[in-house]
Amino acid sequence: MPRSEPSRADRELIRYARAQGYEVSASQLERWRRRGLVPQPTRVYRGRHGTASVYPGGTGDLVCALARHSVPGRRSDDLALLAFFDGADVPETALKLAIARAYFDSRLRHENVLSEASASVPEGWGSLLGSDYEQAEAEARIDLAKGGRAVRQMRINLRRLPDLAGAPQREVDERLLGVLVGLNRPRLPEDDREFMTDLSAALAFDCGEDGDDVFAVWEYAALAHGPQMAGH
Repeated sequence: MPRSEPSRADRELIRYARAQGYEVSASQLERWRRRGLVPQPTRVYRGRHGTASVYPGGTGDLVCALARHSVPGRRSDDLALLAFFDGADVPETALKLAIARAYFDSRLRHENVLSEASASVPEGWGSLLGSDYEQAEAEARIDLAKGGRAVRQMRINLRRLPDLAGAPQREVDERLLGVLVGLNRPRLPEDDREFMTDLSAALAFDCGEDGDDVFAVWEYAALAHGPQMAGH
């Protein structure tokens, strides 16, 4: 329940939302305003009519967008982003906070996953193969676990190699992991002939096929090693 009777400005917002097909209560409007999702109204002087509370232009459409995406349990940050992508004029502070929390929370989760993957790299490999290797293998293991379109197509491409044609997936994935590790390192290990053979097979530059999955593979390689891949 709102702390007091809704103001005239609030009632006008509620009527506007209802006219657009959205039921918004006074308490819901107050909650959104308290969370920064709806701006505070300002007092304006109306001459002999005294003063009145007025919301900024576009607030009615903002309230409709919030109502459209409001479901039980939805976080305020998610509501702010959904309303923004719906074209609503979300208050700047609420929008910036929502974007920042979405980015940093996602980044923290990725770093935690990366740390777990790094822990699975055999001890001593980092010092033996270079300081970048452990990071590269961690990234590769994450990509392999996600199993995106590029990874799935690389697995299919590797099975064109005679020694992997009838091999179990575990063996294919071991070779695929090696390809992904190489692509995630700062420099391709071009002096490793076995790696380069597997890389060529995984990317299938000479297969003559096209399609979204094939292009996804090439995009993955290009994003990892654009300058080097141009020479292969």
